[in-house]
Amino acid sequence: MLEKFFYATMITLLLPILLGISPFSKPQSLNFQEITWKNNHIQNTFPET
Repeated sequence: MLEKFFYATMITLLLPILLGISPFSKPQSLNFQEITWKNNHIQNTFPET
């Protein structure tokens, strides 16, 4: 369970960086919604057991 959370966190942090989106420097509402959607999608992909 902890490993899944770790991988989900890594993907959530690295995916925007790989896509050229910085989640910390210029927070835009569209990017924030996109990151939030990806985070929810990852949580659905790796449900806590």
